[in-house]
Amino acid sequence: MSPEEIHALCHQEFASSIRNFHFHMNLSRSHGLKLLMYEGGPGLESSTHDASTQYAIAYNRHDLMADSVNELMQAWYDVVYNDPQNTAPGGLFNYFASVGQYSKYGSWGMLEYTGQDPYTSPKYLATHRFINSHYHNQYMGAICSFVRLNASELYGCFRDRSSGSQRCGHTADNGMHWTFYPTVHGVNISAVILDGLNPITRVLYIRVVDTLAVNKYFTLNAALANNQWTALKIDEYHRRLAPGSVLRHVPVGGSTGPRPDNTRC
Repeated sequence: MSPEEIHALCHQEFASSIRNFHFHMNLSRSHGLKLLMYEGGPGLESSTHDASTQYAIAYNRHDLMADSVNELMQAWYDVVYNDPQNTAPGGLFNYFASVGQYSKYGSWGMLEYTGQDPYTSPKYLATHRFINSHYHNQYMGAICSFVRLNASELYGCFRDRSSGSQRCGHTADNGMHWTFYPTVHGVNISAVILDGLNPITRVLYIRVVDTLAVNKYFTLNAALANNQWTALKIDEYHRRLAPGSVLRHVPVGGSTGPRPDNTRC
C-alpha cells in the first residue's frame, strides 16, 4: 500500500476517534473527573507481516503523517481541552513518545533516534507547530548564559534589553561594555545559549534554539578578527564540548556571574 492509501484509511477511521473522545469526556464529566491523554499519538503497529510493517513505517515518515497528527490533536483540543468543565490538569495530552525506533511493534517516536534532525520528521514538526499555533508557546529557558575567563573577562550570549535581539559577545570589564559578534543567520531564533569556551583556542560553543524548539549547534572562534559561525552536527558538537578543559557557563547574578543589569538581559 502507498502512504496515500494508508492516509485515506486513517482519515476514514478518524470519526471513531472523535466519538471515543466524546464518550470518555462525557464519562469523566459524569463522575466529576478530569480527562487526560495517556500515551497519545499515531503509531500504526503491524506485528504480523513484514511487508505491512514496512508500509506502516513508510507512512510514519511521510509528509502526510503531519496531517494525521494535526487532525488528532485538533480533535482533542476541540472536544476535551476546550470543555469548560475539564479545567487543568484536564486536557493534558501526553504524547508517546519523544524518541523511539520504528518497528513491527509500532512507530511511536516523534523522532526515530537521538540526534535526528527534527526537520526530517513530519510528526515532530506537526506536533510543535500545533503547540505554537494554539498555545502561543514561548521559550521558557534561560535567555542569558556567560562563561568567565578571569576576574573581569567574560564571554556571553543574551537577549539585549534595548533591542530584544539575541546577541553574543565579549567583555573585559565584567559586563559594563560589550563587543558583539555577528548574528547567526538563517534561523528563527528563540534563544542563543553559550554552552562553553575553550580557553586556549577561544572557540565558543553556541546552541541556537529556534521557534520549533529545535537546537542548532555552532562554534565561533573569538580569536579571529573575522568571526564566522560554523555549524556542527549534534554528536560532533558534544564531542568537542565534552573535555574538562572546556569552561562551562556560570549562573547569572551569582558570585561568579555578571550582574544582569550590566548585561542588559
